[in-house]
Amino acid sequence: MDLEKIENSLNETFLATRLPSGLNVRFNPKPGFSKTIGIMGVRFGSTDCVIKRGDNGDELTLPEGTAHFLEHKLFEDADGDVSDRFAANGANCNAGTGFASTSYMFSCTGKVPDNLRLLLSFVQNPYFTEKLVRKEQGIIQQEIRMYDDDPDWIIFFNLMKCLYREHPVRQNIAGTVDSIARITPDFLEQCYRAAYRPGNMVLVLVGGFDPEEILEIALDDASNRSVDKLGLSARWSAESSADPASSEVSARMIVARPKFLMGFKESKLTADMKEVERKEIITQMILDIIFGKSSPWFESLYADELVDDSFSASCSGYGDFGFALLSADTDKPLELRDRLLGIIEEARERGIDSDHFTRIRNRYIGKYVRMFNSIESTAYSFLECFFRSLYPSDLVALIDSVTLDDLNERLRSHFDPRFMALSHVLPRDDKE
Repeated sequence: MDLEKIENSLNETFLATRLPSGLNVRFNPKPGFSKTIGIMGVRFGSTDCVIKRGDNGDELTLPEGTAHFLEHKLFEDADGDVSDRFAANGANCNAGTGFASTSYMFSCTGKVPDNLRLLLSFVQNPYFTEKLVRKEQGIIQQEIRMYDDDPDWIIFFNLMKCLYREHPVRQNIAGTVDSIARITPDFLEQCYRAAYRPGNMVLVLVGGFDPEEILEIALDDASNRSVDKLGLSARWSAESSADPASSEVSARMIVARPKFLMGFKESKLTADMKEVERKEIITQMILDIIFGKSSPWFESLYADELVDDSFSASCSGYGDFGFALLSADTDKPLELRDRLLGIIEEARERGIDSDHFTRIRNRYIGKYVRMFNSIESTAYSFLECFFRSLYPSDLVALIDSVTLDDLNERLRSHFDPRFMALSHVLPRDDKE
């Protein structure tokens, strides 16, 4: 089997193929680099809440936190903790569960073949027993209780509950103490077989490795895998209304200063993941122009002591949900709310200046080109792009396709106060 070379304008070696098992492969070898990162990504995250249990379409609704539980559980098998074996190979390993995917990674400066075999093995050979599942339930329930004391976690998911009425993005990625208690080995096995099919996964390697050698290892592993006919059902449908479920929520916790989080709910959803990526680029450009640290609006907020270096502006886009966020630690949350809304309204009325747009677009192109100097950034870009049917090199073309009209239309449609909600965490009174 040959690796297909993906043409690009960045003079990078992008290689891709699909193994007989169905596993997707993306390589970016970098001769001269000593470090290599390997990632296995699964198109299954916390917002995937239904699986098909058979060809007849029988469906099983998943408790909150199932994807995160699976991520934890795969690290332990009959031989113990997989992390110890990576460490013995001189590698670091980690994993993470997001809204739409789960990823498992290693990084190393040697023994790449051994670490790859270990990655392929533990992700694709689950080991579920009553004893180990009960043990993991206790560990994750403790983790959930820790999240309950984390103000950044609480303010975010309180905002999601404001923005969304039913969509599972409003649920804690780790689940709840009660939902985790309902998970059994049989349940995990059914869920794993549906979600962790090779065709629903991608293997990404970036760094100093021999692609032909690594391909042979992946092919050898694939020869022992079969493609399961079971599969995920369609993802959760978009909510029928773009209006937030509620406008504001507040919590009191042990914090030194009030925490502030403003969100704008995505109102124009699309199943075209390339368009989702383009829209996310446009939205982040708008946020950087208006609220970047060099913008006059940010300088005015800073001068009036409404924000400090904790201020951030970010966005996330998916096929069935999305949002833009403005976050800060501030002593004046209500005044900050009013100023931010005033700044956004002024920007919507005036529109974005063409010179600002040209500078930000050029800066984004430069940023994405420089990204390939970092194997970590490149590897995770490959992973995210795969889930959007893209290659990292496509991002430059997407940025280049953005126009000033695109930004102004997006500014007026997305940053509409009708789609806005607020979440606060305020200092707890000493008497509480």
